[in-house]
Amino acid sequence: MSYTFEDFEDGDTIKKALAKARITNTRHLLEKCATPKGRSEIAKVTGLDVETLLKLVRGADLLRVKHVGPESMRLLQAAGVETVKALQKQDPAVLTTKLASTNGNHKRQIVERLPNQKAVTAWIEGARSMPIVVFC
Repeated sequence: MSYTFEDFEDGDTIKKALAKARITNTRHLLEKCATPKGRSEIAKVTGLDVETLLKLVRGADLLRVKHVGPESMRLLQAAGVETVKALQKQDPAVLTTKLASTNGNHKRQIVERLPNQKAVTAWIEGARSMPIVVFC
């Protein structure tokens, strides 16, 4: 599934900048920015720095996982799971606990409804069946 950038931090600013490179959704972002060279080229066109692009790409990578939407992506990233590759390595029970702790430790909860272990297991299994597309 492909997402637009409204659900990302500073979404409107990001959307306007990426439009300069004709990137309108997360699929386009991954196609053009999955490699350091791609991010460097897009940084020149958009004015966004490479680190910002890398953060966006990592989020877009997680959004490829079935049933991971923008809120879940933000929760995973806040818990230190930034890419599909990182998600592949997780233990479902440990990650479920970590997500609950992470969500509770924020001033404002990231998600209203925490994923249960069954959902987290499905994310991990889904990630394990996916190719790695982001290269740092």
